[in-house]
Order: sequence, then C-alpha cells, then structure tokens
Amino acid sequence: MKKITLLLTLPWLLFAGYTAHISPITPEIKSRMLRGHSWHRGCPVPLANLRYLRMTYRGFDGRDYSGEMVVHANVANEVTQIFSELYRKGYPIRRMQLVSRYQADDHASIEADNTSAFNCRAVTGGTKWSNHSYGTAIDINPLENPYVSRSGHIAHKASLLYRKRAHIGSHPRSVIVRGDAIIRAFKRRGWRWGGDWRSVKDYQHFDKPGAQHGRIPHVPARLKHTKASRTLDTKRPIKHPNVHPTKISASNLSASSYTVKPGETLYQIAKKFGVSPKDILNSNPQITDPGRIRVGQRIQLPR
Repeated sequence: MKKITLLLTLPWLLFAGYTAHISPITPEIKSRMLRGHSWHRGCPVPLANLRYLRMTYRGFDGRDYSGEMVVHANVANEVTQIFSELYRKGYPIRRMQLVSRYQADDHASIEADNTSAFNCRAVTGGTKWSNHSYGTAIDINPLENPYVSRSGHIAHKASLLYRKRAHIGSHPRSVIVRGDAIIRAFKRRGWRWGGDWRSVKDYQHFDKPGAQHGRIPHVPARLKHTKASRTLDTKRPIKHPNVHPTKISASNLSASSYTVKPGETLYQIAKKFGVSPKDILNSNPQITDPGRIRVGQRIQLPR
C-alpha cells in the first residue's frame, strides 16, 4: 500500500526515461564527502539530515545520463520532481557530480560546468554559511549561467559569452532566461532564483532558505522506470558525459601556504580551501587591503 501511495502522489516521475532514487548518506558516500572536503565536523547540518540522489538527466549531446547530488532531506523529494520536469522538457545539463569530486573547490566545479548542490562553505564574498551548506541550494550549468558581481565582473572566461541573457551559444536551451520553464519549476515549490537578485546576479543559483528546519521525512521507496525493469543501481558506477573535469593540485590543497595565481581574489582562494576570507586575513596580518593581493604573493592558510 505504501508503494502504491507513492506512485499515485508522484506520477510525473514515472514517464519513460526518467528515474530517481533517494537514499540516506551511506558509509561509502560519507567517505567520498570527507575525502573530498565537502562535509566536515562543524558543518551546520549533520549527515543524517542529508540525502543522496541519483537522477536521470539529458546531456548536452542529447543522451541520457545518471547524475548524483546531495541535498537536505526536506527538499529531496521536490528536487527529484523538479529534475523530472527538466528532463521531460528536454532541458540539457552538462554534468551532475558531487562537488567532492573537485575537492569542494567551487571554482573548479564551475570550470567543469558541473551542476551540484551541497557544499559546506561560506556564502560567496562573505563569512556566513551558504545555503549550499544546508543542502538547500542548487547551481545549474554554471558556465552558461554565471555569477555576476556588483561591478559586473565574471570570474570564468568561458562565461563571458553569456553576460547577455539570451538563448545563445552552442546549447542555447542551457541558458536560464527570465520566464523559462526551469524557473517556474523551482518557484512553484517555493525556491528563489539568483537571477532575480538586485545587487548581484547569480543566474545558475536556486535556493530555498529555511527549508532545513522542521521534521526530517522518511526516505521514500525507490522509484522505478516505467518502460523497463531497470532502476538506478547505486552499486553501479555513475554514467557521466565523456568530458574531463578540471584537475586540482593535491599539493595546493594540503599546503599550509598558497601562492596567488593570476586573476584570483581573496574570496576565491577562501572558497578553494573551504575557509572564510576573514580566517585568511587573520592568518595574514600583512594583508591590509583584501581587495589588493598580488600575483605570486605567498599567503598562509588557516589550519
């Protein structure tokens, strides 16, 4: 009876091609998150309140892929509903991998055009916890949908083409423009879109602040494919488009100091190492102006 109820209440997940699976954070996923620094002790949400999703998505090449994502338990169900709508409407996604694959480096994940959700980090340009730290925010196709600062700066060269918000480029449907179905799919469920913000624009970003509060729901049953008996087997390797992600230097990630590279800002370095800009400033009293760090400058990283 429980399974029948689920199928009746979530019929939009049962059309051909799309499959979703929600599960708790298993020891294997926990290990990946710890090794990849996307979760650590001191994060504002325990692993027990997070859920691991496996969802089908339509790649830029038009083929189906199996993606993975970690979100808060309170939004897990509706996230699978949203992505079922995107799949049905043919919305393309470059790739969908856990940010731990990029050592929780938001910059590297964006360079790989990775769609992701949970990442225990500070808000961009600040020190308080980001909604990503609660698993209540999702960034989608970030190169085609860039973060634009108050001054109009775009940090990623590949995103400069998309400063003008229109369905342009080699995959025009991946560009999120006001009035698009993807925005409506999120907003119907109470999510915000970063493209509506006034001072900055974060076109890739959707969030649902406060959704982490309240009773944690039970993990729903596995949702099966309608055409065939196959489901997303969590023991099988994730199928992703054959595109290589940006590589991150292990020596940089483990070092106690760091050399500033061309184009980097203090807050980008802070995000790369999962610390706050304030922590870096406290460890580097020689930096009197956080907006003026030099290429080649050696800075100490907080321990």
